[in-house]
Amino acid sequence: MSKSNTEKRIIRIYTDGSANQAGKTQAPGGWAYIILVKENGDNYFIAKKVGFDGEDNTTSQRMELTAIKEALLKANASYLKKPKDGQKKEQIVELFTDLKANAGILRKICKDSDGVCQIEKKEHLKQLEYENLDLLNKILETIRKIECKVDILTVEWIPGHPEKRMNDKSIDAKTKSDLIKLAVHFPFIGIVDALAVQAREAIEEK
Repeated sequence: MSKSNTEKRIIRIYTDGSANQAGKTQAPGGWAYIILVKENGDNYFIAKKVGFDGEDNTTSQRMELTAIKEALLKANASYLKKPKDGQKKEQIVELFTDLKANAGILRKICKDSDGVCQIEKKEHLKQLEYENLDLLNKILETIRKIECKVDILTVEWIPGHPEKRMNDKSIDAKTKSDLIKLAVHFPFIGIVDALAVQAREAIEEK
């Protein structure tokens, strides 16, 4: 089968988490994700799944990581299929988070080789002494399962509340230009942000 006849599927994931700690070690928090899929020949992405929930005592970092964990679990279970013998299907996963720390952590524990995320051993992760190892290990386990199904897996940072930054008169021209390039992502970043806050507020009202 020629390359031009290869089917292509792109799974795009946006995640966010929220915890109103206000100086506290832990506080009620919420997380959310949205999964979009673009099949071969489609001109646009279709929203396939939105997920959100919250916890009583948590942190913003845990909520951000929980959103990533839950989104990857759902994507692997429902939207990524291992190609059958003789079937050619290119599958790409694009994960977006608005927390630079998470994007950095996931990049450090993944070796990017020819665009495919190669996962290092868990022993290496423990040596790095990251916080929230339970969540990071679960994310890694899920990425291992995803890895054999996809051609490319990327983890990208995108600034939170980009529309507010666009209206900030103090930002320089280059920053504004960079934000304009990300404009296609703004609606989805807004959705997961609002859902994470909504989930957190539901916990606070209990």
